[in-house]
Amino acid sequence: MNIPAEDLEYIGENEVFPTNHHDKVYVDCIAGKCNVYSIQEYDELETIDNITYFTRANYNPITKVLDPPFKDWEQFCTCLKPLNPNLLYIKCDKCNKWYHPGCMGIT
Repeated sequence: MNIPAEDLEYIGENEVFPTNHHDKVYVDCIAGKCNVYSIQEYDELETIDNITYFTRANYNPITKVLDPPFKDWEQFCTCLKPLNPNLLYIKCDKCNKWYHPGCMGIT
């Protein structure tokens, strides 16, 4: 995957990347269905369970390229990194933007 190692923390625990790769799977290996949302829809959900996932890019396993590329994902905070719903963010009352507490000098 074309994401710098130091930026892997901005990939969410429930993030999936649709691909054009296919595998054969035995039917008795399927545990059940899951729900996959866009990151915007996922961020608005009131509850997240163990079958709820989100996506914001497709992955081509042959070329090892994300579409859109990581650098083009919507950026937040002063560090200009993408949203990871698993990380803590605080919202500024003045500008209504989201920031990592550590980037703002808050513990």
